[in-house]
Amino acid sequence: PYCKQAYKPSMEELVELGVKEYDGNFFKGKGCERCMYTGYIGRTGIYEILIVDKDVRRAILETKDSDLIRNIALRKGMRTLRMDGAEKVKRGITTASEVLRVTRR
Repeated sequence: PYCKQAYKPSMEELVELGVKEYDGNFFKGKGCERCMYTGYIGRTGIYEILIVDKDVRRAILETKDSDLIRNIALRKGMRTLRMDGAEKVKRGITTASEVLRVTRR
């Protein structure tokens, strides 16, 4: 958020984001003339990149279920959109409500 204020997220937000503990660094947009009272200026992306290594490639070629392919990738360190968004929430770049709005479990 452009003009931000600290806030304590709800337990539901923390659980949905997969954040294990609240460390006091969450923010939400406050609003001012410059941001037209939205709390935001500009845009920030959240990203998920699937590296297709030999294990992922094998699962794809064997037409395995997408959940299995996702789990293989997660075990190998892939971060989901929600995980990347949660990190940006912790860094004060966006809000929990915005990440939850644009991602799905």
